[in-house]
Amino acid sequence: MDDADEILRRCRSGDEDDCARMVRAFQGRIYRLALRMTGSAERAESISVTVLYKIWRTAGQWKGQSAAFTWIDRIAVRTILDQIRSDRRWWRRWTSFRPMQVTDKRSTAEQELSNSEDRKLLVERIDRALAELDPDDRALIHFFYFEERSREDLGTIFNISRDAVKMRLSRVRQKLKRILESYDANGHDG
Repeated sequence: MDDADEILRRCRSGDEDDCARMVRAFQGRIYRLALRMTGSAERAESISVTVLYKIWRTAGQWKGQSAAFTWIDRIAVRTILDQIRSDRRWWRRWTSFRPMQVTDKRSTAEQELSNSEDRKLLVERIDRALAELDPDDRALIHFFYFEERSREDLGTIFNISRDAVKMRLSRVRQKLKRILESYDANGHDG
């Protein structure tokens, strides 16, 4: 894959080949985030197209003050949250909550671990608990744990201070803990 900074620089020219290069480089990353935040593969695909178009259209605004991926992730989070809010406004009466369905391609070692029944139950419980969080909290968890982004990057993406990131992570961890404990208290085993 080409360097993200270079891809964004080239996108400024408006060349269609550069647009195609940008889509190939970023589509998987954006789709995984949208899937994690929406819980719907269909919705994630649709939103990913919107995010990629927005990145293409606004590439000239990136000045290199932050890492390219930080700038891209910030656009992605804002766009996905806007779409989720819009969906809630318009389709509130007609949609029902659907549990988050995330499928990841895992390495052979991870596949072997996931074959254990205990591991499967744990993953299901965690996915269900994540689905109960607000989309912006899911995005925070996604970037911190699944993308392993730094608190500084998260501060830039969410436009908050490093300390605010730390506080929000703590708050979200507590929410997840309460949700998982409620599963145990209600006799749910996964």
